[in-house]
Amino acid sequence: MTDELATLLARATVRIDVDGQVSGTGCLVAPGRVLTCHHVIKQALDRPGGQTIIGVVGPRGPDPTSTPVTAVLTDVTNDLALLTVDLPGAPPPVVSLGDTPRIGDELYAYGYPPRKPDGTSGTFRYEGPEGGPPLLHKLKAGQVQPGLSGAPLLDLRTGTVVGVIRRTRNADTDLGGLAVPIEVVLDSFDRLRRDNADAVARDRRWVERMTQQQRAALGRHDGGPRTARLLVVDIGQRAAEPGDGDERWTVSLSSPSSDLEWGDEIRVDLNILRPDVARLFRMLKATNRSSEKEQSQAVGRALAKALWTDDVQQRLRTLLAAEDQVLDVVLHFRDDVDEDLRYLPWEALQLAPATRSRTARPVWLGTTRGATLVRAVDLGAPGPAVPGAFRAVVFRSFDEGGHLVDVARRVAELASGVGPTTLEPADDGHPTRLALRKVLETSPTLVHVVARGRTDGSDDLIDLDAYPEPTRRPVDAEELADVFRFDVGQGVDPPTLVVLHAVRASESEQPPDMTVFAHDLLDVGVRAVLAFPLPVDDEAATTFFDAFYSRLRTGSSLQTAVQRGREALARWDRYWSFPALVTRDAHPIVLRAPAAPGRPDEPDEPREAVP
Repeated sequence: MTDELATLLARATVRIDVDGQVSGTGCLVAPGRVLTCHHVIKQALDRPGGQTIIGVVGPRGPDPTSTPVTAVLTDVTNDLALLTVDLPGAPPPVVSLGDTPRIGDELYAYGYPPRKPDGTSGTFRYEGPEGGPPLLHKLKAGQVQPGLSGAPLLDLRTGTVVGVIRRTRNADTDLGGLAVPIEVVLDSFDRLRRDNADAVARDRRWVERMTQQQRAALGRHDGGPRTARLLVVDIGQRAAEPGDGDERWTVSLSSPSSDLEWGDEIRVDLNILRPDVARLFRMLKATNRSSEKEQSQAVGRALAKALWTDDVQQRLRTLLAAEDQVLDVVLHFRDDVDEDLRYLPWEALQLAPATRSRTARPVWLGTTRGATLVRAVDLGAPGPAVPGAFRAVVFRSFDEGGHLVDVARRVAELASGVGPTTLEPADDGHPTRLALRKVLETSPTLVHVVARGRTDGSDDLIDLDAYPEPTRRPVDAEELADVFRFDVGQGVDPPTLVVLHAVRASESEQPPDMTVFAHDLLDVGVRAVLAFPLPVDDEAATTFFDAFYSRLRTGSSLQTAVQRGREALARWDRYWSFPALVTRDAHPIVLRAPAAPGRPDEPDEPREAVP
């Protein structure tokens, strides 16, 4: 199977010529889309009209011909280019894009050095990441020849392409080279993640040549079948016993899996956090010297230390390293817990490295591929297991300058890839409480609220329109929940998911915490709330929701889609922007069923107009 994939990779690889000369390599990542390095075509792009001298030579044949490029997208910072080309003849296969390789993974490449214009192979080993920016993969034990730039790197363990060769470390030896990670590629080009997944699902040639283990892993990453194990972290707070001092947190771990026994409830002595708290204060005092990642990392490790002993953390690391399963971690807060404890940044939870080795890495529970992380208010019966027809509404709140309209339109475009999506209110409409309620009366599956948010004293608020009064109408958590409240006899189904996406009103105003709204919305029948603890900038929002809605589109669970969105935020160093997923129960939620085998997925265009 591995040899068959290597042969198919060569058929998905193309030669790129500039002005009739061999310049580098590219690969088909979607129908008519070729991925390569920017420097491969830079010589042409530097000339007026230079795009016309870029030629793509398709899979080998008795008489290969050069096909002109019709469009070029570039990311100069990461040395990437995405070419549009209409290759003649039968459609070549499309590679399956994967994830970060493991250290030591064997990698295979196929490309076109000038001395081998008909193509040649190469093998390498993944040595680890090369510090950035830009972020790169470091390769060893192979010779990267000039002309291999842009060549795809096939991970022989996973059967997916994990990088694009950028340059050699020494053209005359087997020192290896450097490659652009596929995660960087997917962040650079909108819709590529979606287009590649669709192409691989429709053209089964790649999947059919994968091993059973590779297909299973691809299914887990793309929303397919997986072995899930549930871990419930039950957090409470009890009064101290005589002579025991202050109140203490209580933490118990449980799982329906018979092989995951965790023992009795433990009481957490918060005195163990004193060094961590002191470290946090030092970091906050030296904010110019401590990065957002370092601050979030310190908070995440402190929270993990408060919940779990070193032995438990080591056991969690072992479970998360297993390839054949995903650990669904559910944080459940009992009624006796202080509200302030509920609203800590739990999505930053991090397991420290097991050793001090330079290659040992921490595990972010909110972003790792081996887990999902949610907060649940109840551990009872699940909601509907089979999704119905998906329909989304993007509702923007009060907007003075038009910025929220632009943000909402971008979100609606992304959501429309999952299913029919409308943007409310229309350009000349007013986002009043009544307008939002009329939206809810149509029983949408998902309501995405792009909100102007702020804090007034101790209250977190969303601004709606006070029309016909020329002012805004601040709404707190209870008032927003009242808008979503319907009597049973009214025939209105509450949304399965409400997304609370805060946009900061101004730099001078205190930002709101949207997670404060979650519990009231769950009380009126909403099954899940995705809320950002801090307003997110436009770039971070687009990064998250592109990954999030792409995963929902493939039939992934809501929990998996959120995890992948957080992972995308982490790659852009937006650690304080990790949103919380708060659910009514601890069970997986699927908003949209995946397409039936052999049937094309729905088109990207919304079936209802999005302005």
